[in-house]
Amino acid sequence: MLDDVSHAPFSVISDGQKVPAIPFGDGGGIKGTVSKDQPFSGRGLGGGSRAQIYGTSIYGSGFPGEIARGVEGRGFPFVFLPVVFTSGTGQAYLYRESEYGEASYPDRPGGALQYFSVSPKSNITTIPPYTFRVISDNATIDYLHTALIYSCNRENANRFGVIFTAPEPYGLDSSADPSPLDAVQYYRASSVVLTLDGYNNTAAIDPTDTLVAAREIPGNVSKYFLNCLNETIGVTVPLIASSTGAYTYIPFNFGVWSLLLVWLGGIVLR
Repeated sequence: MLDDVSHAPFSVISDGQKVPAIPFGDGGGIKGTVSKDQPFSGRGLGGGSRAQIYGTSIYGSGFPGEIARGVEGRGFPFVFLPVVFTSGTGQAYLYRESEYGEASYPDRPGGALQYFSVSPKSNITTIPPYTFRVISDNATIDYLHTALIYSCNRENANRFGVIFTAPEPYGLDSSADPSPLDAVQYYRASSVVLTLDGYNNTAAIDPTDTLVAAREIPGNVSKYFLNCLNETIGVTVPLIASSTGAYTYIPFNFGVWSLLLVWLGGIVLR
């Protein structure tokens, strides 16, 4: 069962040393600057908490205290590096492989970028199918894949179930990779992103820092199912533990959480 294994800490490498990442944890770990002998020397490192997990659909969101678009020169409040996009249209700030390495860069905390797809099944031919994708580092994706299957496979989509693909490397086919236009929600200082194929959210590539309303989610997409994905990621995504090693553990029942999301159908994305 998920409760038996998924709350266990795992280690990622940051600033040349192992640090514990904890699913459901409060976060707040490290809080200092990157050492002089490490990549990104002098940038802020750590301090991000669970309460600061959510960004918006704009690349560069989810950084505590930051409102500008993009990730250029940013610190790492959650230790993990921001995702990098390999394809799409828009301004140069959306494509930062030159700064953070390609998607396959193995030394990012948690490993190279991976993704998996989530597609609710239906036999209603008048409702177009749709596919979400989750992109993040290898360790985070391994965890979220299990968490979302357990939480959202049985509830909030429809009685015909959900197709989850196995995690695979991101960036191998730039022509098919999600672009910034597909982003629905960023998390953990843009180090995790939930995308929707064909979303075409032009607000996400606006070159200004003004608040531009995101495009409405297409009507064929189940809001209950989207909320399940969004809230499960926000509650469970692994965070770096505080330097004291203390963290709050609250036993989490995915079945109860999913039922609660159905009842709270009015929950909206950040």
